[in-house]
Amino acid sequence: MTDIVTIATSTSMPVMLGVIVAFGFVPGFCLRLIVLMYPHNDPRRTELVSELYAVPRAERPLWVAEQLEAALFEGLVKRLASVVQRVRSALRRAKSDAKRQDQERSKPQDLAPAANLDHAYKAFGAGRASTEASLVERYSQWLATQGRHAAGLVIREPGRSLRADLLDEGLGELIEAKGTANRYQLRFALGQLKDYGRLVDYKHAVLTPVRPTADLVDLLTSNGVACIYEVNDGRFERIEPE
Repeated sequence: MTDIVTIATSTSMPVMLGVIVAFGFVPGFCLRLIVLMYPHNDPRRTELVSELYAVPRAERPLWVAEQLEAALFEGLVKRLASVVQRVRSALRRAKSDAKRQDQERSKPQDLAPAANLDHAYKAFGAGRASTEASLVERYSQWLATQGRHAAGLVIREPGRSLRADLLDEGLGELIEAKGTANRYQLRFALGQLKDYGRLVDYKHAVLTPVRPTADLVDLLTSNGVACIYEVNDGRFERIEPE
């Protein structure tokens, strides 16, 4: 220590500042960076800092350099091993969480009670029936303005009865009404008319609130079924079967 002070006081100010930095500040600063190579809970972190101040000041730079060598081959290896262990633990947890989530997603969802489903089906059927009934009523009224009459027809067979929406008595035409003109409903109507045709001998027609698309019109007419649809001014038009 006396030698360092003697050198510092016998030289210029820049040299004195350099000596102070080299022997006073740098060893402690570098050592505190070096101890970071050790794992967080490693006792060498605190031991090295304590040992530094027991080393003569003139020997501290060399002593700190020696600790750097030890930290690289001992502390850094432990630190890396600790990091790898934490990463592996995190990956295991993530894998476990993902597996649990997959199991939860694969579980069947709670289904609505049968009573609720039955109520929903009835409500849907009631709404569709109301739409079709309104369409049938409008068409019947329009036919009346044309001097024609149509009414529902009950077709009886052993063990059950079938009800067709309308029978146009003047044309001898059995009409099945649908509240929409989509493919599902028109295919359904076509099947109903074919079913009725086993029991009664009438021409067939499907009644819709709008004109179906060209391919669906072709589906009906190519099967011998007329297409009747409502137009904007309350009238109805028809496309005859092929």
